[in-house]
Amino acid sequence: RTNQAYDRWWEARKIWGAVINKTRDLTRQAHWFRDTERARRFSALAVAFGFALNAHTLLGTLSNPKEHIGKYDTIDDKLKADLLPLIGSYPTTEVLASPHRPVEVCRLLTRCLAEEGLTPQMEARVDETIAFFSDYGGMCDRLQKTPMPLVYTRQTARFLMTWLLFVPSALLGAGLGATQIVVSTFAVATLMLGIDEMGVQLEEPFSVLPQDSYNGGLKALHEYARFVPAPMPERPIPAWA
Repeated sequence: RTNQAYDRWWEARKIWGAVINKTRDLTRQAHWFRDTERARRFSALAVAFGFALNAHTLLGTLSNPKEHIGKYDTIDDKLKADLLPLIGSYPTTEVLASPHRPVEVCRLLTRCLAEEGLTPQMEARVDETIAFFSDYGGMCDRLQKTPMPLVYTRQTARFLMTWLLFVPSALLGAGLGATQIVVSTFAVATLMLGIDEMGVQLEEPFSVLPQDSYNGGLKALHEYARFVPAPMPERPIPAWA
């Protein structure tokens, strides 16, 4: 069970690694925009996807989300505080009103892309990157909505406790003294129960991953960027490129 829980955590980490890479791609592709203000807004929306995904996954976690929102009363309050200085009041209201916040950010990205009017080849490239965001949101939903069966967790816990119950008898048969049996049983129980607790924690990967740290790095990248339009190519980009 611990191995399967770790696999869930590792898959979530790979998804977030892909989100980070695609966000950097969109921030870079924003330099294709001729309108610098729209480019900055597009990049900000790309970063907002990470904040929306963080809030969306925490809303579905079985653990206490209060550990992840600090001074804020609700996850929505924290998301609003993260998005307001980034994308402004109206887009933030649209995101908060949506039943699926990451998908709403993808919609806002698509609308911003359509307003710019890039060449068909450039627009296809950018839209393909946005489509990856939608895929990653679906992957997170799959992990979030299909937790490990509760009966599986309970059965492994029962087996572990039964096994630990017979450890003193096994040690007694090995000829150990009373003090040695107590110390050895305590050490074995501590190690085995610690492994079991580790599996329980990793079953909910989004409550373990440092998502705020990931988003903070992406926001810093966006704030650092100077959105100077890139020079247009001297000849059209081939459709197959």
